[in-house]
Formats: sequence, structure tokens, C-alpha cells
Amino acid sequence: MSPWLKPRLLALFCGALLIAGANYLHAQEDYGPPLKTPEEAAMNFWKLLELGRHLRDYPRMEISESQIKSLAGSVMRSQYESLSSRSSSQTSEKVMVLLATQSVAPTFEGQIQSSSGGQTIVSVVPTAHPKAREVVVVKEEGGYRVDIVGTYARWNHLQGLSADKALYTATGWISPTLATQSAFVGETTLAPCQSNLKQIGLGIAMYTQDYDEKLPPARRWHDVVMPYIKSEQVFTCPAIARKSDGYAYNSKMSQVSLGYIDAPAQTVQTYETSNLNRNVFAPFTGRAYRHTRKGKAGINIAFADGHVKWFKQGTDTPPFPLTQEPVPENEYSQ
Repeated sequence: MSPWLKPRLLALFCGALLIAGANYLHAQEDYGPPLKTPEEAAMNFWKLLELGRHLRDYPRMEISESQIKSLAGSVMRSQYESLSSRSSSQTSEKVMVLLATQSVAPTFEGQIQSSSGGQTIVSVVPTAHPKAREVVVVKEEGGYRVDIVGTYARWNHLQGLSADKALYTATGWISPTLATQSAFVGETTLAPCQSNLKQIGLGIAMYTQDYDEKLPPARRWHDVVMPYIKSEQVFTCPAIARKSDGYAYNSKMSQVSLGYIDAPAQTVQTYETSNLNRNVFAPFTGRAYRHTRKGKAGINIAFADGHVKWFKQGTDTPPFPLTQEPVPENEYSQ
């Protein structure tokens, strides 16, 4: 197994499907083919959970690359891609740890012993033989894979979206099914998006301190600010299903000295954009209204003083600074 692949896969089986910042194409290379029978898919998924527990306790245990790919291929592709491409490693870890824990949870049987008046006496004892855990397997790509959400629903007696929402509450994972519920995604990702923009703003502030009180150049703003931020994940809006950026930099702020900003609290610095490329900059155009509040769509905007605010679509937004240094014409769009 290659030196690059092993630590990444160890993270996968310790609970995280992919470490933060993993490349999407590499994720596809590590993803194995579907299993030939439902029984194989279920058993491989069980081995996945079991191996995760072993690697958590014995991190130096050797495993083969072919074994890894075979086990990883037992999970539905859409769920695997969701966990590997848009969730943080902590969220993926929570999902797998939750399932691994429930897979070995003790089972009990309750029997009514007596009933009198308003009281019923129930005897609860461990079963002599643990009850079998039922794994939900679906047909996919000419073979079979396990439905993580369906399996969790069956274990917890849930139906429909209630299982997806329960997993979100327990782990923070927005499943592929929930990702299609725009109102749910918009509401639940509003606060995480604001957190991202605040971290980006802090990174810009630290960059500015190191570069004579001048703000980053618009053309490479993501690249030059990245060393001041903990993870590339911060630049991905959590409402976006695939791994990409989702924020734009105000091009009128390009290499502007802080002293030239008249009203930092009303000056847009970064905002949500519909252009999902890296290093996107514009004079506050291409805005995206991805987050909802009380059923109303809106946009998160970060200002030059560091605060972030949500604005309902159709409302006025603060003006740009009136006094600033000249900006080259070719810095205004991408």
C-alpha cells in the first residue's frame, strides 16, 4: 500500500470515510466495485464496522489495499460520495462510530410478569443469543451495496426522512436524501456557513497584518489566505452538495490599505456566490441565496470589520467603500 494511501484509509476505518481535504478523484479510485450477492454486501459492511473498531484499538494493524477497496465498495455510492466529498472527517467519523456502536449494542427482551391497577411489572433480561442485526442491501451498478440510512432506520424503528433527520441530529451528516430537501439544507447550514465566513475573515485579517495593512489581491485571494486557515473545507459552503468553493471576494477590496476603508462595518468583504470555482472575485455580482430562515431565502455576507450577517433576498445590502486605492481594471471579474 502506498505511503499516501495508507494513513488516509486508516482514518477511514477508524471512523472517517476520508480525511478532511481529500481529493474527490482519489476518493473514486479507492472506491471498490459492488458485491455480487446481497449476502456478500452485508458481510463486507459488517467487516467494515468490525475493522474500524480493531484499527481504533490497534492502529498499527496491517491491512491490504485490495481488502480496503473491497470493503469500501459495500456502501452505496451516493452515501459514500456524500461522506467523502462534502462532510468533514469529524462528521464521517461520527456516522461510522454510531453504526459501529449500535452493531454491537447488547440486546434485551422484556416480558410482562404481572399487571395490577395502573402498574405493570416487566422483566428485562439479556437474550440468551444476541438477536441478528438486519442490514438493508440495495441493487446498484450491477451488484449490491448497503444502504447506511436504511440500515440505521431499521435498527431504530424509523421510517422515511425521520431516519435521515435522526442521523443529522446525532452526527451532523446531511445525507443525499436530505441534500435534496432545499428548505432543510438552507436552514440547517446557515450557521455553519456563517462560521466559515468568520474564519475566512480572520484569515484575511491575519494576512493583512503580515502585509503592511494591505488586503489580499483579488486574483489569488483564496490561495494567499489559505495558510492562515486550518482547512480547505472552510472555503466550501456547507449547502453545496459537491466539494467546491462557494464564496467570492469583493474585487474592490483588492490590495486596499485598511486606512482607505471609510466604514468597515458596512463594507462587503466576502459573500456567497453561484460561481463555485476557486479564487472567485467580483464587485458583489453573482450572489447566491442558498440559506433560508423562516422559509425566506437569503445570503450570508462577511464585512470588513469581521462580522457576518444574513440578508433576505430582495433587501438592500450595504454599499462598498467610497474611498479606496485604485484597482487595476483586470481585477474586476472572473
